[in-house]
Amino acid sequence: MTLTLRPYQQEMLDAMAENKKGYLTAGTGAGKTFTFITDCRRFLTPGNVIVVVAPQHLLSEQLFNEFDRHLPDVDFVYRQVSTDSKTWQRDRNNLKFRVKVQPQSSTTFVDEIEQTYSVAQKAQQPLILFSTYKSLQRVVSANIPVTVAYFDEAHNAANVDNFPPVKSIVEVADHSYFFTATPCFSDSPTGRGFGNTAVYGEHIANIKFGDLVEYGSIVEPVLHLAHSNAEKRNLDEISADVDTLMEIVNHYETKFCDTGAHKILVSCRGTANIQGMRLAMIKWANDKGYDLLSVDSVNGGYMNEMQISTPNAKGKFLGKLNELGKDLTQKMIVLHYDMLGEGIDVKAFTGTIFIRNIMSSIKAVQAMGRVIRSSPGKKYGIVTVVQHGDDTDDAWHCMNKIVDQLLKQGVPVSGILTDVTGRGKEEEIVEDLNKDLKQRIADYDIQWQHSMIIQDLLSSGDPLDILG
Repeated sequence: MTLTLRPYQQEMLDAMAENKKGYLTAGTGAGKTFTFITDCRRFLTPGNVIVVVAPQHLLSEQLFNEFDRHLPDVDFVYRQVSTDSKTWQRDRNNLKFRVKVQPQSSTTFVDEIEQTYSVAQKAQQPLILFSTYKSLQRVVSANIPVTVAYFDEAHNAANVDNFPPVKSIVEVADHSYFFTATPCFSDSPTGRGFGNTAVYGEHIANIKFGDLVEYGSIVEPVLHLAHSNAEKRNLDEISADVDTLMEIVNHYETKFCDTGAHKILVSCRGTANIQGMRLAMIKWANDKGYDLLSVDSVNGGYMNEMQISTPNAKGKFLGKLNELGKDLTQKMIVLHYDMLGEGIDVKAFTGTIFIRNIMSSIKAVQAMGRVIRSSPGKKYGIVTVVQHGDDTDDAWHCMNKIVDQLLKQGVPVSGILTDVTGRGKEEEIVEDLNKDLKQRIADYDIQWQHSMIIQDLLSSGDPLDILG
């Protein structure tokens, strides 16, 4: 099967060919998965062991699906290493080149991992283990030789619980490659951060935001700051969030109507809020033509009134999400905490709303990455940060994190601030900015107020000073 790589993907591929270890940075939509699957071909020979690591079982399953799709001509043994009880249910007749391993369920039992390795050796086939970071220690404990390890969403490797098994795998693997849009660093060169070259290697590829826009892989973000007065009306937290979300959705349909049918990803405050908002908004959303979906670690997935059934509830939810995402005429609102913030390949999301503003810069930027993936008819991705009441601190910090990360990825400030919601007159030019940073502030006339965040940002003589 012939795979066509874009120049920046070839750059990543060349970097891996030239280095046995290293980390590669590229924004969402760069096709990192496609690239390391292509690289994987050089290791798919009998006896070799390939370990593919993802932050969640759901993403691990998605990675297998991608390997399965892009490697139809290659024979390999596979198994998922995860605590999820899901059983692989696949049409074996359509997997001509796959070697069946029994049992087909995910496992974290060391002896079963060892047995799977033995099956691969006897069949004289390469073995691919799809593991989560949480379960990676079980692969370490199996004490099997590792030819190459690919770490997806690799910022997770620096987590205090994830780092030890990652370090252990790297020590035994012949090759190790880390892929992320948001590398994190620590003060110590021997710490968990990406400055630890003994673990992560050198920075061997850095794909800039502008390259991805140029080749049409992503669209530019539009930062939208929304001031909510819902809390001032003495509403409880859930009611205030529902009130705010409804107003933002109406705003999207009025002022961002050129994007087509909106598919909106909403970062909520927690599990109770997700369920409360879902129940309060179902009828309203359905009446406006939206399917309302939600997912959380306690209740699983819902689509409108219907709970996604087990087994494999998460997989079914993702399947439904992908199905709706492919229909460009379908409108949907998806409520989550951070489960869908990274790795989910639904290109048609038009906007993401941060009702929950207290999060790490990595999670904020990863969530933003869900809406800048290119899809037919999409002109931009809307990133909405909500300022609750008079409290500007949380919203300011959230926006500052997003802007700071975008700057690090090579996004010009002039691009970041384009079409920001404010109180200015239509087509107004802010003259007191640096000439390269003059921006139009649109007046959307639906009771949105110019927040202190933007006021501080735009009134600064040198915006970079406060973006620091």
